[in-house]
Amino acid sequence: MPPRFFLSYARGDNDGLDGRRPISQFYEDLKKELAQDLGLGQNRDDVGFIDVEIPTAEPWRSHLRESLGQADVLLCLISPNFLASQECGREWTLFELRMHKAGGRNRILPVIWRSPRNRELPRFVRDIQYTLVSRSGGYGQQAIDRYNRSDLRTLARESGRTDYSIVVEGIAQQIVDMSKDPLAPLGDEDFPPFETIVPKFPETTRTAPETPTPPVVSRRSASRRVQPAKPATLLPKELGELRVAAMRKDPALLAAVAQTVQRSMRWVERAIADVDGRARIDTTFAQVWPETAEDQPAERSLEDIAELTAATARTDPQLINTLAAIVHLTPRWVRRHLNMANGRTLIKNVFVDRWPDSSEPELPPEDLGVRRAAWVRDAPDAIASIAELTGWSERTIRSRLEAADGRSFVRNVFEERWPAIASAHDEHGDVEELGARTVASCRDEPSVVAAIAKIIGASHHSVRNTLSEWDGRYRIRTVFAESWPNGPKDDKGEPEPSAWDPAELGEQTAAAARDDDGMIEAIARHTEISRRWVRRKLNAAHGRSRVCNVFDQYWGSDS
Repeated sequence: MPPRFFLSYARGDNDGLDGRRPISQFYEDLKKELAQDLGLGQNRDDVGFIDVEIPTAEPWRSHLRESLGQADVLLCLISPNFLASQECGREWTLFELRMHKAGGRNRILPVIWRSPRNRELPRFVRDIQYTLVSRSGGYGQQAIDRYNRSDLRTLARESGRTDYSIVVEGIAQQIVDMSKDPLAPLGDEDFPPFETIVPKFPETTRTAPETPTPPVVSRRSASRRVQPAKPATLLPKELGELRVAAMRKDPALLAAVAQTVQRSMRWVERAIADVDGRARIDTTFAQVWPETAEDQPAERSLEDIAELTAATARTDPQLINTLAAIVHLTPRWVRRHLNMANGRTLIKNVFVDRWPDSSEPELPPEDLGVRRAAWVRDAPDAIASIAELTGWSERTIRSRLEAADGRSFVRNVFEERWPAIASAHDEHGDVEELGARTVASCRDEPSVVAAIAKIIGASHHSVRNTLSEWDGRYRIRTVFAESWPNGPKDDKGEPEPSAWDPAELGEQTAAAARDDDGMIEAIARHTEISRRWVRRKLNAAHGRSRVCNVFDQYWGSDS
């Protein structure tokens, strides 16, 4: 069931002086009270959401967006830290967006956790009813009045648990009233990316123009007068090529960037708070960076882009959009592939299955047939080759490619006119010869992948994925041991018995046994374990280890 409320708070407010977590305790108390009001008993795990419940190693922003899209009420713990938090400001903006799309009344409930020093709240908080009203009167109203005059944190510390519990009851009742008619949920795709959302605050909480922040000085130089930073005299093009890390260390650069993007220095500091220091300045502020003729990047060719590294592409939104058009993926999936890859990996290797191969303008039918339709759509030479093979016009070829799924093989799109491919035996020799080849020698040969797929009865995609996961030094017959033909058979279809003597076999090395199917079969018969496990143990063992030591628990004392 969707949560009744989403708790938005500043993490700094959850750090108590005695090591406790006051907001976490308030969250548990509120869930307990709300579960009783709703008649849920002890089943209160799903009545609310707080980010501390996100499991370790989970994508926390996805969880936040999902819960914001389903919760009926946004409960905000107002404090100076809260009003200075961009994350809290984005959560407020997202929930306002959802309320605007769904229509209806307000679903944001502000609770004063810690009053600002000047006791003056921002306009957008004052516009919402944030004071509580007791329905029981008497002592309950006195406790509510104490809360309205101070804040919830002070009430919990000084007035005892009785007043605090009454206020928690009032908050729970308010959530019940606000969630009587559920707010229409929104999916993850209905929200913009979290990092691109303009926060409701702290930008809107300013009441006076800001002055540039002076540079931080050490204690030794604290007695000297610090002059405000002067903007550096750099052109936008030169300034944009610098890295964010340099700007963090140089107040003059910070002032120059603020002047270039026409924002305050505090706004610039917040914008770079979570940015990788290796990112370029013009890329970080791409939405507000001035564009001139000399600032426009030169057009990159496909060959130039292919030789760039994944680390370079991660911080370049324009390059990510270009890659999305080349490999026919969304920018979001391109970012995922780049973030998962090693930063030194070339882009063409990150997207090896989708990258256009300009070095082979004319492909043989067997190689062209295992290309994807998405790749062929932007390859005029390949379209011309398909037209020649099938006898159709190039216009017809393009129409069929556009109508087909981009992941489909070309030979399947034009199945009725595609020429027959030679068998695996004719093209690559016998099965034993193909099985003895290494993984590295087969990865980049589509025809070999097709031959392996035919031998083991699997799809080309499955074979290609398996080869990419294995070490390039392994033999093909070892990688596909479960499905690979195991050499000569007897009349009953079983492998012919081996002539190896157990004592002699036990003295052989693991390296020698790995590439000998006869030895593997003999080891399997002697140890009474499957050939698959024999291969696994041999591959895991040191190459100079003796076979009898690798299988010491199965070998027997007689050998």
